[in-house]
Amino acid sequence: MTMRRIGLQVLAIAAGVFLAASPAIGQTCPKQSATGHVEIIGTVPGVNLGRHIIYSFSAIQTGKVDENDECVVNGEVEERLISPEGDLLRHSHLTTVCIGIEPSPHGYAARFAAKFDRSEPLPEPPPPPEIQYGIFKVVDNGEGANDPPDEGSALRGVTRANAFLHCAAGLPRPTAPSIRGNVQVQP
Repeated sequence: MTMRRIGLQVLAIAAGVFLAASPAIGQTCPKQSATGHVEIIGTVPGVNLGRHIIYSFSAIQTGKVDENDECVVNGEVEERLISPEGDLLRHSHLTTVCIGIEPSPHGYAARFAAKFDRSEPLPEPPPPPEIQYGIFKVVDNGEGANDPPDEGSALRGVTRANAFLHCAAGLPRPTAPSIRGNVQVQP
């Protein structure tokens, strides 16, 4: 056997080991999504008790990785917060940046984060400048007439680091049954 042939065999073996050790594109950023509409009544005393929380959302992870080695996610959130008396407290638009999906007792739950594009009226006092993201959690409890209602959480303002942490591992977001709407989570 010639040295050149041995060298090519070693190179082929090394390439095979490298390819076997390299994660496939779909393993690091699977195609997954969460879309829908949620309307819940706030249940946290002193925070959102009795407030009507409404949002429509889409979070579609494409399976691709961007230049920052983050999963590419397309989508947006349109959120309204209404007082128990019916006054509009906040109307926000956000662009979805990440999603994480996990099993739930009746289907799947999705944790997602989005960056604020606009929010009106601005709260008094305004949030600190590092709070530019909102996190949510939704639960798809199935589609049958006998399935429990889907669920959703209120928006919580967070930093960029906590937004991505929420998608990856989950920050506490209590959910409540949706009184209108439907959630679709596709792992």
